[in-house]
Amino acid sequence: MIQGQAAKAATQDKVAQKERHRHSTDGTRCPVCGAEIDSRFEICPECGGKLVNYCTFCGADMDRSDTECPECGMPAGGVKCPKCGTLNHRSFCSACNEPLTRAAQKAIQKALADPKVQQAAEMCSRLAELEAELEAAGADISEDSSEEGNEPLSEGARRMMEIMGKVKPGMPEHAKPAQPAPADPKPVSAKRDVAKIKEEYRRTVRDVNKILDEMLPPAGSTPQEQRNFFSARKVAVETTIRQKVKVPIEWICNYCGCHHNNPSECAEPQLGGTWVYIEKVETTTVREYKYE
Repeated sequence: MIQGQAAKAATQDKVAQKERHRHSTDGTRCPVCGAEIDSRFEICPECGGKLVNYCTFCGADMDRSDTECPECGMPAGGVKCPKCGTLNHRSFCSACNEPLTRAAQKAIQKALADPKVQQAAEMCSRLAELEAELEAAGADISEDSSEEGNEPLSEGARRMMEIMGKVKPGMPEHAKPAQPAPADPKPVSAKRDVAKIKEEYRRTVRDVNKILDEMLPPAGSTPQEQRNFFSARKVAVETTIRQKVKVPIEWICNYCGCHHNNPSECAEPQLGGTWVYIEKVETTTVREYKYE
């Protein structure tokens, strides 16, 4: 059921994306299919046709007649992702984020070695631990968020906190497996301990927000390099969903009130009966991708 809902949500997202493309047009027509597009588009959102005279993978100049880029060698018609089969015109797969070019592989290696990624991930991991300790102590850090000098946690840091304990801190999906969730924090009883935890939390929030603000592509990066920079820092987040469902375990017939595994075991099933259900918890893991 949950997988069906996820597929439905994915379909709705694609429909919504097409609607956004339709609303972001300026009257230009795609030379391939004739669809109305924005003149800034590199690829037609309707037919996938190329709209520019340069390589969408690396940015090098290309003639309309070129079948492949003279610089990086990538085909002008795009390349299919070996992992999911999606046709792409850029270095990372638009569907599953699989690296498709040498430039993409290099961007991943740079991301793995980026000290800011490591620092931010470690700090967000610590924030998650501090929040758990405050919750165990019955304290709420949000009570102090409006006070002067207390910096709110940025959305980027909040997203990174969501992945802590689910993937190795700072490691993109391409490189590292998931690690076990951290153990439950020890209960905190003393009021002065809570105060110390809050102070460490506020200090860590300031530090991680600063690092995330600095986590930008190098100055002078081309649009292609900027895309690779952020794509290499895309992390798979696994969310476990638990849902109660009713499972039939036996059928009580109206004929004699006997308990059967199913109606076919009854001598007079046409007289009807009643199913007996129990509640069962089903667990499903949904994987989505988020940017750090």
